[in-house]
Order: sequence, then C-alpha cells, then structure tokens
Amino acid sequence: MRPHHQAPDILSRRCACYVNAEGVTSPLDAPALTNISAIQEDFAGRGQRVLLLAKKVVSPADLDKELMADPTMLEERLLTLITDLVIVGLVALVDPPREDTPETVRICRRAGIRFAMVTGK
Repeated sequence: MRPHHQAPDILSRRCACYVNAEGVTSPLDAPALTNISAIQEDFAGRGQRVLLLAKKVVSPADLDKELMADPTMLEERLLTLITDLVIVGLVALVDPPREDTPETVRICRRAGIRFAMVTGK
C-alpha cells in the first residue's frame, strides 16, 4: 500500500481528540487546536519539517478477509476510516543542507541561476 501523506494543518481537520501532556485523551476544541497549530508554526518557522502523529483503532469488524486479500480495496477502505483521529503529538525534523550545497550554489550562481525558497505557506 502506498503511504498517505497530508500536511499537519490538513490532517488535524480529520481529528476529534488529542492526547494532552498528562496522557489523557481530550476533545480537540478550538483552544487545543490553536495551541497545536502554534507549536507546529514555531517548528516550521525555525526551518524544521513537521509531522503530526495521529492514531485510530480500527476494529476487525471494519476489515473483512476479502478486503485484506486485495491491497487496492484495503487501501480504499482505510482511506474512508481516516476520520475521528486522535492527535498523539508533533515531531519536528531538522533537514540540514548537504555538504556539497555551498559549492553547487556557487557554480549555479556563476552560470546566472538565481535561487528562491518555496514553502507550503
């Protein structure tokens, strides 16, 4: 099955609850969502890639044997279940430039190439 990726601000719309700092699952209300979004924006503002981790327990009744035997049907069914998720956390990743980046930039600039950073926001 191919991975299903969504940005944290998109995935959070599919969430109904979150796990708070004490480990208790609470409803995802506007203040909690604002706090989670602020943390995400802080990480992103520091140039970090941000992943939102969410979970959902799927019962065996939601997935029959026939479905399990067909990867395409299974993927389609799983995609319909991506609702009422529980946010369990955010992960920020530092993605430093490669060692050869300065030399590559220098060569490109000599060739008249200009650079611009494009982000999701």
